[in-house]
Amino acid sequence: MLVEPELLKQVVELSSLSPSESKRSIQEVKGLVVCEKIASLTVLTKGGLDKEFARVNESVLLELRRKALDLGANLVLSVHLEHSMAQAHAGLGDAFFKSDTGSLLLSVIARGEAVVAE
Repeated sequence: MLVEPELLKQVVELSSLSPSESKRSIQEVKGLVVCEKIASLTVLTKGGLDKEFARVNESVLLELRRKALDLGANLVLSVHLEHSMAQAHAGLGDAFFKSDTGSLLLSVIARGEAVVAE
């Protein structure tokens, strides 16, 4: 799977945020990069994600979408997230999650879950 180098670089940066930095970024409309990058990476997988991961991914994206709407984020982002959640149900399998990109995506999702749990 090919991922744009700039997108991958941004995901690496996101995955290195502390939970408090992640929370702060989600609380700011301009800081919804976490949502956007999860959505973008999900779309870029082209085949989606395995069912268990899709379930977790969807719940996180739904919560992030709710936070985005609470903050008055634009509708385009909401539609993009919904599209990504739909794409997340097709199934890629274990090989993707053993790749560097898959590991980064899991890391970003885990940080998103930690933020949602706070």
